[in-house]
Amino acid sequence: MSDNIIGAAFPIPKPLISRILDEHKNVFVKPATLTKLEKGMKIIFYASREEQGFMERQKLRI
Repeated sequence: MSDNIIGAAFPIPKPLISRILDEHKNVFVKPATLTKLEKGMKIIFYASREEQGFMERQKLRI
């Protein structure tokens, strides 16, 4: 198994996921502890406190 980081998954309340995706928001502030994310990596949002399933996957545009 590789130790390379190819992206990250973030828990986000479902109403905020809808705002990000449906309103085509292009700003997401990542936690300060994730310093190894780079342009082109994958980012996955999932609904916290809701049904557990992936909602959307995007590439980072930094």
